[in-house]
Amino acid sequence: LSTLLEKLMQIVIENAGAQRGCLILVKEDGLVIEAETTVGSDEIRALQSIPVVGHPHLSEAIVNYVARTKQSVILNDAVREGDFTRDPYIVQDQPKSLLCTPLIHQGLLIGLLSLENNLTTWAFTAERLTVLNLLSAQAAISIENAFLYHNLDELVDQRTQELSEALAVIERAKEAAEKELQEARQMQLSLMPASAPHIEGFDIAGVCVPATEVGGDSFTYLWLDERKTQLGIVLMDVTGHGMKAAATTFLA
Repeated sequence: LSTLLEKLMQIVIENAGAQRGCLILVKEDGLVIEAETTVGSDEIRALQSIPVVGHPHLSEAIVNYVARTKQSVILNDAVREGDFTRDPYIVQDQPKSLLCTPLIHQGLLIGLLSLENNLTTWAFTAERLTVLNLLSAQAAISIENAFLYHNLDELVDQRTQELSEALAVIERAKEAAEKELQEARQMQLSLMPASAPHIEGFDIAGVCVPATEVGGDSFTYLWLDERKTQLGIVLMDVTGHGMKAAATTFLA
């Protein structure tokens, strides 16, 4: 969009016979200057979004009139002719020639072009106006298309950000779930004997492998007499598996 606005202003200034030009776009919060340049300047200031209201080097009354009526205003001798000779900007800056034309696409006002020539009156000749009308029509289409692409890029960025945030939430939930599973594993292991008891003539070993990450089944060894000559093996089988089964075994 920035490149388009800069190129557009360069072409308009070269073909319209203007010394200074402003491209004004319609935004949600009002009319704003989005590109501005003068003859002989290598710099074209674009996408600054300067409000038209209160701007010292622009006729707010003329801009509002063109925006409201969608009709061009052409002042061949701005100080001496037309309905805006008493406009504060006209009185202060005294431009010779002034032109403000709407940029319309499919019946909707996209923006406006405000052009001035402070060296000569009748700067905007009929031939230049014909060229300017063609440029304005094409500019309105180009600006509208550029906004569509610009808004699409912003939408993609927004959706990408939302997706990143959603993935971050999922990742945090996954980490929390893994932490809970780890705690459940530790809880399950705490119910099982750290080692098998020793009985002369026997090799004793035990292992419990849950069906999923964690389960409720467990086992332990229990001496049945004080002299430790009789050994019992306790098996706990909980219906189901997972966190609920593990909690059931632990509470039992």
